[in-house]
Amino acid sequence: MSFAIGTRERYLAWSAVGLVFLYIVVAIGKGWLDRTSVGDDLEKARVQTTKIEQQRALLVTEGRPIALLHEVMLQPSAADGLVAISSALPHDSWIYQADIRALPSGVAVNLEGYTSSSTSLLQGLEGSGRLEAIELVEATSAGVGSGSERVQLKARLRRRAVP
Repeated sequence: MSFAIGTRERYLAWSAVGLVFLYIVVAIGKGWLDRTSVGDDLEKARVQTTKIEQQRALLVTEGRPIALLHEVMLQPSAADGLVAISSALPHDSWIYQADIRALPSGVAVNLEGYTSSSTSLLQGLEGSGRLEAIELVEATSAGVGSGSERVQLKARLRRRAVP
């Protein structure tokens, strides 16, 4: 048995070696090209991320006064308390002393007045939706045969809803 290799077989062997070498060169070139193009995209993304972080920091620092102003605008004023009491007060009741104070914790309301029924007064104030923590401090008869009660109560004005 002879293992003589002819020209044709040699040519095929060298062609196969050349094709394998060419495949390796193409694979390495593609890997290098992908790495450099991804590297460029990655660098662009890093630059954009840095710009976004800078803009976010700028918005946070410049937005603080606006946020504080918004918070102050949401706090009800004493005038809001007066409007709330006036609109919620039943027709058969009247107030002769109102102490309405705007405090950091909200608007505190202390009322003294006369009503035909302290229960209906409390229900009317609670039903308005503008007052909370309504507390009847005192309810006494205004006098024999008067048909009215002298009342003293405390309440807080609800905070405005966030727009």
